Amino acid sequence: MPVPITTTGTLLLAGGGSGGHIAPGIAIAETVRKSWPDIEPVFLCSQRPVDASMLEHVGANYTALPAVPPSIRPGQAIKFLNSHRQCKRHVKQLIRQIQKQKTKEQENRIWMLSLGGYVSVAPSLAAYAMGIPLALLNLDAVPGKANRLVARKASLVMAALPLVAPERLKHQVVSYPIRQVTRAPYAPEECRRRLGLDAAKPVLLITGASQGAQSLNEFMATWVKTQPPELEGWQIAHLTGPGRHQDQLKQVYTASGIQAHVMPFGHEMGLYWGAADAALSRAGANSVGEAVMNGVPTLFAPYPFHRDQHQRHNAQPIVDAGGACLAIDQVDPDSNCQALGAPLGRLLADETARYQMKQVLLERSDPDGATQVLEALLDIDSPNS
Repeated sequence: MPVPITTTGTLLLAGGGSGGHIAPGIAIAETVRKSWPDIEPVFLCSQRPVDASMLEHVGANYTALPAVPPSIRPGQAIKFLNSHRQCKRHVKQLIRQIQKQKTKEQENRIWMLSLGGYVSVAPSLAAYAMGIPLALLNLDAVPGKANRLVARKASLVMAALPLVAPERLKHQVVSYPIRQVTRAPYAPEECRRRLGLDAAKPVLLITGASQGAQSLNEFMATWVKTQPPELEGWQIAHLTGPGRHQDQLKQVYTASGIQAHVMPFGHEMGLYWGAADAALSRAGANSVGEAVMNGVPTLFAPYPFHRDQHQRHNAQPIVDAGGACLAIDQVDPDSNCQALGAPLGRLLADETARYQMKQVLLERSDPDGATQVLEALLDIDSPNS
């Protein structure tokens, strides 16, 4: 259970299992504390380590639920159903506890914001059953099954991208809720210095978000060994994700004479985006939003194994506007030396194109996404009223 809540309102933020579900919630919680100090944000997340790591890093109030993803395998399906019922009971108990905490003047009002994904379903259904105002924040361009289910119960659906199937999900458009820590805190030169890089040389950022991207790691390890001329004069900041790639890539960069900062994960993402002149990135909704907010020309290489290809749809509006490039990850590192290496090389070699892309991105950036979400959310009534 979270710490006792003594404010006059509570915002429950349901979602987790990956940084992509936690990050927008943190951005919203930051804005709540700044602009609505009488409301307490409380996260309902998964028991995966990434959730605790990100939430504890910002001092968030959270409860980890025993949620497991759905499955068609009989044993796992039974486990999912049991965990779903357990999570609903847990959330209802939490809501009753909050409802008992009243001031003399008014009750402790409660709102539920679903951040998407399987973790959010049980809390959202529990809130709906108890008459708690429920809203859904859908960040990907293609709504997943969990979001489509929650949307049927939600009084308000918000989306940060044009939806590929809008007829299935009536929604209100908002800007990306971007965490403060992902915004460049200093000038590029100072960001580079703080990463241990040369302040005067351009930086290529490689990121697969919180879980990393194995195929991007393997591509870079192979591509760098070919000594591409476009990399001459560049430094690399590479976030590998957990696993063995960190040491391997350090060795490859050192052997190739490239100055590099290599880490599994960076909580202070603003330093990385602030240091970068270009990026190679997955196209999760948060990665796209962070690239736009910081004005970093990016080659997006969407995760290749999603059936709905939602990461490609996430990046497409920015690509169509001229603010980014898109390439198809072939997974095989040798094939990617052409599929990813060729467009990445062109991006690094063309300073004029990068400048034009940066201007497009900065024109589209909006620092008030979290405020838009909250203003709409706090105005809704109970779904059963």
